[in-house]
Amino acid sequence: MPVVQCPVCQQHFSVSTYHLRRGRGIYCSRACFAKSRKKEEKHTCQRCGALLTSGRNNALYCSRACAIKALYANDTKKRTCTYCNRTFTAKQHNERFCSRLCEAKNSIAMGRVRLMLDPWKNGNIPPVRYDADYWRVPDEYLGF
Repeated sequence: MPVVQCPVCQQHFSVSTYHLRRGRGIYCSRACFAKSRKKEEKHTCQRCGALLTSGRNNALYCSRACAIKALYANDTKKRTCTYCNRTFTAKQHNERFCSRLCEAKNSIAMGRVRLMLDPWKNGNIPPVRYDADYWRVPDEYLGF
């Protein structure tokens, strides 16, 4: 078995010729393989300007807190409620209504929620039908 040197940790290890012919056996362990794939680049945080070292090329912020603050910083404008047209300050970036009541009223108006109507009040179900107690009706088969 040939002895190969790991390009990450410079450790010598033996590899079968089968793996070498197929282009494998370059790294001594999975940890060294993972380190070789990680490319650290230095960026500056777009919100606070701190220097950050990231393994990803698309990292924009130094922390999750900076990312959330940057997301909500652009959307803290005054908005108008979709239902009642009042102005309000949005707490989240996707708010469209000034209150839960306006949101519920809009859902009812759009037909997404149907209110349960009282069948006795409308007269669809006669009240006489529900006066009898069906669980206490004598059973003819049992005789009591």
